[in-house]
Amino acid sequence: AAAARPKVHASFATRMNSATMQSVTQQVHAAGCEWTTDHIQTEAWFKEWSRKAREADFLLVLFTPEYKNLFSWALEREADKIRQIHERNGTPVYIFEPMHITGLNAPPDTNGLPACEHPGCALHECKEGSTRNLPYHKPAEIGANLRERVPTMGAYHAWVKFCDVKKQADSTAAGAVAAAVTPYQSQ
Repeated sequence: AAAARPKVHASFATRMNSATMQSVTQQVHAAGCEWTTDHIQTEAWFKEWSRKAREADFLLVLFTPEYKNLFSWALEREADKIRQIHERNGTPVYIFEPMHITGLNAPPDTNGLPACEHPGCALHECKEGSTRNLPYHKPAEIGANLRERVPTMGAYHAWVKFCDVKKQADSTAAGAVAAAVTPYQSQ
């Protein structure tokens, strides 16, 4: 019997560049892996997405400009699940930040600030004086890393910081909205 192909499950912004997505999925298939992120996003999508993530041999975050600029509650839930699976099971997480190709995709880090990889630093403020703004990846690097079964790819800690900063900003904004719509009641 043929051995099962390693499964790759991904998180990405739905409006990401289609040429980049096509290149990534081609690389996954060329590496002999199964792309498991083909499903319809219905009301119960997260249950199905989570099941596939738990069954995956590799988790892939397409940390594109669209992901960064359109970070939503759905991407936040997926990020939380990826982190949980990685911490519990040690499932490899690949953070793919595509290199900018003029005319093809948006420039990376659209706020112009480099992301720091050091675990003790804030997202864009490095205590050690150096920051990580490169390298960005080509889709072929995903394929090469999958073929070699490399246990990690990309700036995992910068992605975690990004998600935490976005989550904190969202909860702060939600609290401000709730306070603004709650009528003052005199005692």
